[in-house]
Amino acid sequence: MGARLRGDLLGGALLDDWNQSRPTLVVLAAEESDAALSFRNIDRVGVLEADQVGVTDLVGAASLLLSEAALQALTARTGGSRAGDSEAEES
Repeated sequence: MGARLRGDLLGGALLDDWNQSRPTLVVLAAEESDAALSFRNIDRVGVLEADQVGVTDLVGAASLLLSEAALQALTARTGGSRAGDSEAEES
């Protein structure tokens, strides 16, 4: 229940005052399902897991909200590396 409550507060806090008339896409990792449940009930917000996101989803969204884990998953899918990753690996 604590994780669910945290997710509800997170979704509400981030998007309560968001006056976006076009859709926002929230992309989360599979293990962030509690947060996904809270975002899915907010108007004009779509929620997808990182492995379900396609180019059309990204282009159709007016704004994106990605978790760190989802960003890493999307980056890995493209075969790219994120800025700073090579520096972290060297240390």
